Amino acid sequence: MQIFSRRIVQDAFLNMQRRTCVAVKKFVKIGMVVIFALLWSNAASAQMVLYDDFHTGSIDPTKWAGAADDQYTLEVLREIAAVPGVPKAKQLHLYERSYAPITDNNGTSGSGLGLSFANPSAVTAISFTLVVNKLSVGACNSNQNDGDVIAQFIGNFFNTDSPPTTQDHDVVSDIDIEHNLCSGCGGPRVTARVALQDGTPIFWQVLGTPTLKSPNTLFLQWDQPNHQFIFQLNNGPQVFAPYSVSDTSPPYYPSKQLNLLNLVPDCTSIPRPYGTLDADIQDVYVNQ
Repeated sequence: MQIFSRRIVQDAFLNMQRRTCVAVKKFVKIGMVVIFALLWSNAASAQMVLYDDFHTGSIDPTKWAGAADDQYTLEVLREIAAVPGVPKAKQLHLYERSYAPITDNNGTSGSGLGLSFANPSAVTAISFTLVVNKLSVGACNSNQNDGDVIAQFIGNFFNTDSPPTTQDHDVVSDIDIEHNLCSGCGGPRVTARVALQDGTPIFWQVLGTPTLKSPNTLFLQWDQPNHQFIFQLNNGPQVFAPYSVSDTSPPYYPSKQLNLLNLVPDCTSIPRPYGTLDADIQDVYVNQ
């Protein structure tokens, strides 16, 4: 399933993060669409419009499709909930608790929960407010792989082949709040990534430290004319990720999702590791 093919990408980034950590050791919701559009037009080429603020109290089937894989997830919750302290405002609330297999001590196993865009090909830029309420992941003493819990937007934007012949050559980009157990990684952080679906990395960078239990605005844009992706955390500086691969073909697997992803180390010892994520998503804007 798609979530497990994404594990290849995530595992590649985990390895890159470990190398990055070693190197480092060495050396209120915007209420008016007009205001939002003006703000982001100064920050990026995309003109943004409100896609969903979940105000109807239910998930709109014309905008969203389910995105989940629950082989290792034993506790899940996906619902529209009230925004505390903001009368009549609604948000998407996601919660999952995932366990790893106990058959061996190799690698990590992932489970995801979220929503997919009903028309993913139309989405080339996104901004959304993400509140991470709780996140944790356990380690395994007999498994050297690090656990990782991720709240993210992730999408397949284009394919490097013409015509596309395999999902492996889809170019995937995501922006997320994650907590990784790698040595030196520290606490939760916001990261930006670009890679091939087969795990070949193109770009990875830490954008900053999120404020847990508080709103964080995440922005990602595919800027095809300039052959780059653009990332931004809150009002921080934009980060540009240029690439040199061909970007004229559509993705082999068109998919864009807002989801939670738990990557837990496989472990035969006790206690059994698990990953927990609890997050709220508010005010999803996309390109006009």
